[in-house]
Amino acid sequence: MMALAAVRAAYGCLQLARPDALAAHLASQPLDRPGRIVARVLGGRHLLQAAITGAAPTPTVARLGGVVDALHSASMVALAVVSATRRRTALTDAAVAGAFAAGGFVAAGRVKRGMDAGRR
Repeated sequence: MMALAAVRAAYGCLQLARPDALAAHLASQPLDRPGRIVARVLGGRHLLQAAITGAAPTPTVARLGGVVDALHSASMVALAVVSATRRRTALTDAAVAGAFAAGGFVAAGRVKRGMDAGRR
C-alpha cells in the first residue's frame, strides 16, 4: 500500500509541476489553459490522497481511495464521450485513474489479509 501511495505522490507532483510534459508523454496531446488548471488540481488531489493513505494505511482508506479513483475514471470516460477535443487526454486519464482504483482495491485486500494473519 505504501508503494501505491509513493507512485501516487510522484504522479501528483508531476501533474502539479509539469502538467504539459506529462500530458504530452502520456496522451501525445498538449493541454490548454483550463486543462493545465484541472491537471494541477488533480495533482493536488493525488498528493492529498497519498498523504492520507500513508498516514492511515487501512483497508477502509484503501477502498475509499479506490472508489474515488473509480469515480474519477468514470467522469473522464463521460468527458471523452461529450468532448472530441479532450477525448484522448480524458481516456488516458481514465486509464490512469482506473489503474489507481484497481491498485487501491488490491491493496485493501492485502492489508486486510495481513491484519487477519496478525490476529492469529
